Amino acid sequence: MANIAAGSVRWRLVALPTEHGGWGFVGEPLLLGLLLAPSVGGVALGVAAIATFLLAHPLLLVVGDQQRHKWYPRTTLALRWAAGYTTVAVLGLLGAVLLARQPFWLPLLIASPLAATQIWQQAQHQNRALLTECAGAVALGATVTMLVLLAGGKPSIAWTLWGILAVRAVTAILYVRARIRQARGQTMRGTFPTMLHLAVAGLGIICAVLGMLPWLVAVAFIGLAVRCVVGFQPRQQAIPAKVIGMQEMVVALLTVLLVAAGYHTGIR
Repeated sequence: MANIAAGSVRWRLVALPTEHGGWGFVGEPLLLGLLLAPSVGGVALGVAAIATFLLAHPLLLVVGDQQRHKWYPRTTLALRWAAGYTTVAVLGLLGAVLLARQPFWLPLLIASPLAATQIWQQAQHQNRALLTECAGAVALGATVTMLVLLAGGKPSIAWTLWGILAVRAVTAILYVRARIRQARGQTMRGTFPTMLHLAVAGLGIICAVLGMLPWLVAVAFIGLAVRCVVGFQPRQQAIPAKVIGMQEMVVALLTVLLVAAGYHTGIR
């Protein structure tokens, strides 16, 4: 590969992550935050968040090649993309800081160890480990709290939204991992993901009754539990992994819209 001309390296393989599931976890908090607390600073922060998400892939390519004491044409290209993403992220973050109505740094500080855990796991070639996926998804969820705080929203709502997305992310990861294993013919029971979904739905109902969550959030959790129960039915096991991923994207969008509708009147 060292003899391949730099121009022959396919830029998409260097610039864009090969795992498409991460797009949902970066998009959900961005969409929810901008729906509930739209602001110019939020758009700038969203650009920074996307650039930071994209930065991980070329950066890990560079680190991996350096660990092997190699420097390929793709390494140079990856370094350029990493520098470009870093520049965009810094400019977006600077814009968010200048336009912020109140400090929004605390969620970033809390999420940093989780993000670092994900990067470390990926550097150890543990991209699909449960810890890697959960740490990354929960860390990305901090974006919604930052967006709401930046726009001057209520801190209590901002932090609750992160909790909602964290629960949604972890349960979704467990569900999808089990479904994909079943689709590949592996023996995998859905008991634990199902029980976890039902527990979350029950907790959502209790919180709604106590006035701690909007009822539409509880409805969203109930819908996720129903999707989980149906998904583990025997007739669903033959569905290809690609279709499962597409279904989950639709479920994620509907969940975000329900949560946004539930909070919309109270966040102003």
